Amino acid sequence: MVLCFLGLYTFVLFAKLSEKNINFLTCDVYSMIAQALSDVGLTSSESKIYLSLVNLGPSPATDISKNTGIHRANVYSTLHRLSKIGLVTTSKLDKHVLFSANSPDVLLSLLKEKEESLKSIIPQLILKSNLNESLDIEVITGLSGTISILFSLQKLNGPFFFVGSENNLPIGLSAKLSLLFSQNDVISKRVSSDILIFFRENVVLFIFVTEMKTLKIKSFELVELLKDLMI
Repeated sequence: MVLCFLGLYTFVLFAKLSEKNINFLTCDVYSMIAQALSDVGLTSSESKIYLSLVNLGPSPATDISKNTGIHRANVYSTLHRLSKIGLVTTSKLDKHVLFSANSPDVLLSLLKEKEESLKSIIPQLILKSNLNESLDIEVITGLSGTISILFSLQKLNGPFFFVGSENNLPIGLSAKLSLLFSQNDVISKRVSSDILIFFRENVVLFIFVTEMKTLKIKSFELVELLKDLMI
């Protein structure tokens, strides 16, 4: 990330100097800038065309094609993508369509957006990573075992959560669920599925109705993740 910022700031400086016809774009500097543009998410063609526009100024697609060596049809499609992310604008001079590079400051905004997007998913990635290390799993087979482990959740603290459907269940299980719901305040999300999910405090039950098997998992992290998914 530090190298990416360094490359982008170098590019911003280069662009400002280019406006004054001062060009110091050596191979080393170009490589740094190209890598920074790649880190932001630009393809090789997008980088070449954007750098060309910074250097040339407002130009028709023909000139951009000659300067970059990229076929004109590909130049147009690339310019369209650059325009969508705010790096290129279009104008008309007489009957000619000209393309111009917008301020390279836009690149810093793009990098900031990517950083914020990454920050938003890091907690979930950490949570999923922790799940692999902290799961306590038990498998219960049969209706009576499922009912017994289900009612054992009443001994735990906190809200009682349910995800699934009460339709088309075996009679014995359906009756016990009705009793369970009448005895507890249940936060539920109705979803048509052959799997019922119950969770409370640090315990999650996945009840596979067709096979009548229950997967019991002890994990505070998994409970928190399931709560987030219910919102």
